[in-house]
Amino acid sequence: SHWTDLGAFIAYEALMDDIADEAPVRRLEEADLVFHEAVRPGDLGLKVDPPEASPHPIGIPARQVARLNDDNRVFLNGHRIDYECPEAGETVCLILGDSFAHMMLPFMAETFGRLTFAHITTLDQELVDELGPDVVVSIMNERFMIRVPSDDGAKTLAELGAEKRSRGAVYPPRVKEGTRVDTPGDLET
Repeated sequence: SHWTDLGAFIAYEALMDDIADEAPVRRLEEADLVFHEAVRPGDLGLKVDPPEASPHPIGIPARQVARLNDDNRVFLNGHRIDYECPEAGETVCLILGDSFAHMMLPFMAETFGRLTFAHITTLDQELVDELGPDVVVSIMNERFMIRVPSDDGAKTLAELGAEKRSRGAVYPPRVKEGTRVDTPGDLET
């Protein structure tokens, strides 16, 4: 049900078409990426027994200059990841979203001077005030729009993160380097 890296890159290109005139960015082109295919179970393939694997196109910037600065490892809502890419200039971007944003993050991390991903469905004004972003992007699966989230009275990312941490709902330590989200799909909450 999640998009592939190729699908995420197509969405990235459309987003950059809209953003490029509003803020200076380091835009990636398809020629800047290296795609290879990996056979692995996807999100739906993991829901059957035994898990079903299929080919997935994996897109990686050929010249990766962005770096992941911090990942709070909170499971789903409350997850925060901060990136930095000095070659991309000074533009700051905040992405509010869900797991659909994960595939786009390696491209977005290379595009903005600073990028923060917040796994949250509402606008967190405290986070906006903290970061002072030039660009705020919402990347959310339409299934979460059946009942549109309300920002009024919504918990902040920090509050969601603290609640999850107190329950032990965190991912194990990162095992991979780079800007790709490193979160096992089978973590229990």
